[in-house]
Amino acid sequence: MKDIKRYFLETGIPFLVWLGILFFGSWLEFSSYQKPAKHKPRSCSSQLLAEFEQCMATSAHEVNYSKIVDSDTRVLVFGEAHASVVQKQELIDHMKELANAGFTILAYEAMPSSKQYLISEYRAGTLSREGLAQEFRALWGYDPEPYVMAIDAALEANMSVIFLDTDLEHVDLSLPNWAELELAVNKLREAHWVELMANICKSDEKAKIVALVGSAHASSIKLQLSQNVVATKTIILDGGEFFYDTLVTEAARHSHLQDKRLIVKTALPGAEGDYHLHVPQANQATIIGKRN
Repeated sequence: MKDIKRYFLETGIPFLVWLGILFFGSWLEFSSYQKPAKHKPRSCSSQLLAEFEQCMATSAHEVNYSKIVDSDTRVLVFGEAHASVVQKQELIDHMKELANAGFTILAYEAMPSSKQYLISEYRAGTLSREGLAQEFRALWGYDPEPYVMAIDAALEANMSVIFLDTDLEHVDLSLPNWAELELAVNKLREAHWVELMANICKSDEKAKIVALVGSAHASSIKLQLSQNVVATKTIILDGGEFFYDTLVTEAARHSHLQDKRLIVKTALPGAEGDYHLHVPQANQATIIGKRN
């Protein structure tokens, strides 16, 4: 019996102490894991959001492109979330209205200018609709259907269609300096778009362009076109079924306007365009992150 007690004192108690330390350490790790991570604070203040809510409540109105665009505007840049079908549907549904407002060309970031011949083939009937969609799918990656629908709407409205992008390869995101490389590539891409649109506007005084690009490019494109003496306005598309949660979409929800199609002009800090066009937010929308 004494031998058992001595064995327990020599081996059992140290084992229990070790076991207790192990469980305590595991509990600390688990407790730390369970704590919710603090959200990165928004770059805007609650006061700014309140100002956007006030702006949405008092200044948002129904969309009328003929009133938005003055006679001097040569390029109207729409900024989109590429994966959103609903945002592109805005252009599809109102292409004739844009044509009636004087616009003659639909320009796409989505395809390289080296593929411009595809539009000629499509118009001539030598390239099928499915063949055009396959080209979009292979080169762009996003759902091609709304892009092809917008092309159909533009052609039906007697507008031309041009492709803007370059043939630059995609940046390898596994590289440690991928962000720097992507920034450099985007600068080259934007410069190419601006050159194409500026040349069209300078060579044809009647040309007026509707350009569809990623919303992150819109303000930069306006600046560069303005430097080329091309009068430009920007409309950022917000809402839909897949969107960035901007001050506009958040303010729309707070103001119970999330199911409305409205446009608002604001110079408040955080506004990404001359106008923000809010399309109804889907009940089960995918919100891909906050901006502003």
